Amino acid sequence: MPTQRAIAVVEDHADLAASLVDVLAANDWDARAYASAEAFRFALDGFVPAVALVDLNLPGEDGVSLARFLRDEHPEMGVVMLTARAGLDDRQRGYQAGADVYVPKPSTPDELLTILERLWSRLSVGPTESEAAAQLDVARMRLIGPDGSDVSLTAREMDLLESLSQAGEHGLGVEEIGALDPSWAASKASLEVAVARLRQKLGSVGIDGRTVVAVRGHGYRLAVTLHVVRALR
Repeated sequence: MPTQRAIAVVEDHADLAASLVDVLAANDWDARAYASAEAFRFALDGFVPAVALVDLNLPGEDGVSLARFLRDEHPEMGVVMLTARAGLDDRQRGYQAGADVYVPKPSTPDELLTILERLWSRLSVGPTESEAAAQLDVARMRLIGPDGSDVSLTAREMDLLESLSQAGEHGLGVEEIGALDPSWAASKASLEVAVARLRQKLGSVGIDGRTVVAVRGHGYRLAVTLHVVRALR
């Protein structure tokens, strides 16, 4: 079983790893650093963290391979990819390998801590099956409705839907959403089109009514319960 509030930082850049450990430790995380995927795998015999913060470009085994291993062997563990490679193809590879969140470098400590707290909240208190109106299958990049019908999602759509789910009742501000994709930050119309398509896909799997709701002066929030499925099938 994962250790409460424990996080592994799998990062080969020694200074960055040390900085991350210091920030995390100062915010009530039991943080430990590993310079390679192989070193972290070895440590798993005695230390199973609740969350693994994984760099994509690692010496030897890369972050995608490690994420796939963690999802197979430790499906309850949260996996966050932290990398300078932020293209849609790279993010799709990360999500398909089992990552919960894909965080591009550079990111501020506050941004990373917010993401980790949201993930921790979901991991420790996440919705029960009876509460779930829909499922987001991260590994397969599909949205599944209550009746079992499903629809594929693009990497951008999954980013937005999962981020809205993690944000809860407060929702996401326009600037936070814009950080997920530059086109949404540059064009209100582009964001509105993306939200409309997401609503359409939610409706296509039987989730009717208010789904993605505009919050005046703020941004958007998700008005339906979404159960995020991280394990590969």
